[in-house]
Amino acid sequence: VDILNKKVKPMQALYAICDHTKALTMAISDGMLPSNTGGGYNLRVILRRALGFIDDYHWNIDLGDVCEMHAKHLKPIIPELEQNIDWIKKIIEVERKRFHETKLRTKNIVKRMVEQEEQFTEQKMIEMYDSKGITPELIQDFKPDLNIPEDFYTKVTERYEKPEKKIERQNMDLEGLPATKLLYRENEKILEFKAKVLKMIDDKWVILDQTAFYPEGGGQKADLGFIGSSPLSDVQKVGDIVMHRIMGELEPGKEVEGRINSYNRKILTQHHTGTHVINTACREILGPWVWQHSARKTSKKARLDITHYDSLTDQEEEKIEEKANEIIRKGYPVIKESLPREEAEKKYGFRIYQGGVVPESTVRVISIDKIDHEACGGTHVDNTKEIENILITKTKRVQDGVVRIEFVAGDLAIKQLKESEKLLKESCKVLGVKDENKLPEKVEELFNEWKEMRKQVKTLRK
Repeated sequence: VDILNKKVKPMQALYAICDHTKALTMAISDGMLPSNTGGGYNLRVILRRALGFIDDYHWNIDLGDVCEMHAKHLKPIIPELEQNIDWIKKIIEVERKRFHETKLRTKNIVKRMVEQEEQFTEQKMIEMYDSKGITPELIQDFKPDLNIPEDFYTKVTERYEKPEKKIERQNMDLEGLPATKLLYRENEKILEFKAKVLKMIDDKWVILDQTAFYPEGGGQKADLGFIGSSPLSDVQKVGDIVMHRIMGELEPGKEVEGRINSYNRKILTQHHTGTHVINTACREILGPWVWQHSARKTSKKARLDITHYDSLTDQEEEKIEEKANEIIRKGYPVIKESLPREEAEKKYGFRIYQGGVVPESTVRVISIDKIDHEACGGTHVDNTKEIENILITKTKRVQDGVVRIEFVAGDLAIKQLKESEKLLKESCKVLGVKDENKLPEKVEELFNEWKEMRKQVKTLRK
């Protein structure tokens, strides 16, 4: 049996490496990234398992090269694999370095635990892999008699399988009410309209027969404005009925006038199309694996969370902003069309589902000329020039494999720039710097002086 295992185990490992790299090649090409959450976690599991086999048998195998072999072999049926191979190999290499850094960092931890005779139960091994990236195989290097469950990696991935979320219908009596006619779908330029009051609920929610108010959805905040003389504070859509939250009461059957806050709508619209523009810029600057993870558009700022394997560098952030503003300056038409789902998918591919699959038979697709196509129900400009400009205010890595980009557009971008300029001038004045370009040099000088004084204080205290 031992002789058989010695011959079979390496072959099993080789087949596993081939299988894992094929899955990685196809998944990364489709936009998935190894991470510690969701489907990305499954990718990281098989990638690190493959790397573990290479280390165990001391093989000189480059997983990136194996991925390239898969791409060439599958080129006749999946040509995009070879087109994306440089990006795939780059991500594989980043993960390989992380794996070995983790391995070196955790060996001492495992050794200490072995010396202290801690029990390596199945649950303990899962927790160690989950929190520190320590594989059972690595533990086995220090504890040869360790029994690794055959379904270990299956149990690890099961921890990250999320149960389906059930959306609860709001506890409101909407029975018998007709679907609200969505005027904003017919014409987003409508800012004033007349409608009939169908019902009041809880003395705060009014149901109209038609509305031009955009309800909160798709990461976009609801419109503000007035219905009659009553201020509107919220708009929500439940099924095919739009509910408007107002201060005051309206009598059912009465005709009322709705007035949308045009400035608020303008900013929301700029931010929503701006999100699509930045997403497009990110794909071009960073790579084809970039997908929208989530997004939020308000009248104060907007954010876009994208899938990316690392934090953005200052240079990448600058290039993304430059590319986004280039798209704005070129004045691309923004086309809005509603298509049957199958037709939309056939025409534009599954990449239209940046914000997730739309659970409807008819899909509204927003196209920025020929450079971007996304299924989206939000409000959008008719031409990218209407966004005016985009200013990225902050980027950060919010979780493994996800980077957040915060930005402002239009008037808010100009306002932000003016505030930054004012702060720069005030800082120069306080520090006695006449040339703004020399401010960083002055700050560094003062910082070094502070560090030196701190050392002297510590010395005197001794």
